[in-house]
Amino acid sequence: VPDEQERVYSTIYMVKAEPGYVLENLIPNKYSFYKRYLNFLMSNSLLSESLDVWGRMKEKKKKKEDYLMYCDFLINAGELSEALKVWRDFIAAF
Repeated sequence: VPDEQERVYSTIYMVKAEPGYVLENLIPNKYSFYKRYLNFLMSNSLLSESLDVWGRMKEKKKKKEDYLMYCDFLINAGELSEALKVWRDFIAAF
């Protein structure tokens, strides 16, 4: 149910489902779903899970603000080397 995605993500996280399982079986392979899941993960400071989702999104054409938002999240989480990778991808894409 698209309007209830965040509630579903919260429930999935509470039952401690494996992130790989969630990506493979529960999140449709569509940019809009990945982006909302990534936003959920960032808002809950779930760094390692967000890295997996970002990796999946790599194949998708992302908007400028997606790169900048995720880069900012990584910097705030102290993941400077990952932030630099995202920044370099941003420069290459635009």
